[in-house]
Amino acid sequence: MLALMIASGCALLLRSFVNLLQVETGFRGHGVVAMQVFAWDRHPEPAQRRAYFEQVDAAVAALPGVEATGAVSAMPFIEANIDVRAIFQISGRPKSAPGDEPRASVNVATPGYFETLRIPLRRGRHLNSRDGSTAPSVAVISDVLAARYWRDTDPIGSRIAFRYGGQQVDAEIVGVVGAIRHERLDETPRAEIVLPHAQAPTGSMTIVARSRLDGAPLIESVKAAIWGIDPRQSFYRTAAVDELVTRTLVTRRFALFVLTGFAATALLLAAAGLYGVLNAIAAQHRREIGVRLALGARWIDIVRLVAARGLAVAGVGVVVGLAGALGGSRLLSEFLFEVGPADPVSIAGAAAAILFVSGLASYIPARRAASADPAEVLRAE
Repeated sequence: MLALMIASGCALLLRSFVNLLQVETGFRGHGVVAMQVFAWDRHPEPAQRRAYFEQVDAAVAALPGVEATGAVSAMPFIEANIDVRAIFQISGRPKSAPGDEPRASVNVATPGYFETLRIPLRRGRHLNSRDGSTAPSVAVISDVLAARYWRDTDPIGSRIAFRYGGQQVDAEIVGVVGAIRHERLDETPRAEIVLPHAQAPTGSMTIVARSRLDGAPLIESVKAAIWGIDPRQSFYRTAAVDELVTRTLVTRRFALFVLTGFAATALLLAAAGLYGVLNAIAAQHRREIGVRLALGARWIDIVRLVAARGLAVAGVGVVVGLAGALGGSRLLSEFLFEVGPADPVSIAGAAAAILFVSGLASYIPARRAASADPAEVLRAE
């Protein structure tokens, strides 16, 4: 019973883990490094921040092997992931009732950000270098936001108004990009508005760079390029983007590892117990087995006779354990992803594993009993 409960829990976690590995993040992090910086103290004015990150972008782009570079205020999967949310108004539409206003996360990015993370463009265009401080205000939105508030219409050309950074923003939507997951693989992608950094020059940015080089050498090269502009610049977090995504799976991987260890131990204990019981049963029915063999019973018949008793015991344990497995699996609900706690495939797989191990444990004493010499058995009796 206990073995089935643990094995079914292990099967559920394994299926959840496999499902998570198949989730699309919405971007491609392979070959990309991220470095989070805060430049408020030495660049307090918007024009200073704008100029600083333009210099950084140019310096990193000039590094050997760098294919693309950019920066973003809310970098996916980084620890200090900023999520600034705003209520916005769509131009030409009536105002919503309080509590029903459209809301979105507001992000700020430099033009190369989308290319660096290879975030797909669904419609319109990406942000570019022409979206400067004196150019008309523009924004790019995620396809999740577009589907939510522009179901049957094209959002390109629409205007949205909201407050960001203490300023009123009235921007034209020029592009729709694929939505991305920001903190966990099992979360819903954000409904997001992305502003060009030149028009909303924040000091909290994560610099990203894509290269064919390994992560560590690229990180050091990017640091050196930035220190060439500002020797006092510190880095809050540096990492390969793939590592940032993998880090979110640590808890689930640990839980799976621990439960797998318990499941393996439970199966071994169940097999050892069943083996001992069947050995004792075979010893108690030694004379009966000898008589059957003397009367011409085949060894396979003896194996079936002994093994069937072991499998019957295992079968009763599986049936009784089903209720415990269904109840115990609900304790794992917070660790499950796209699989229910009563998933029949996982529970059936665990039951099959129990019966298979039980069958192996039953076969050894059954085979030993069937190979006994009937004459010696009867003479001993």
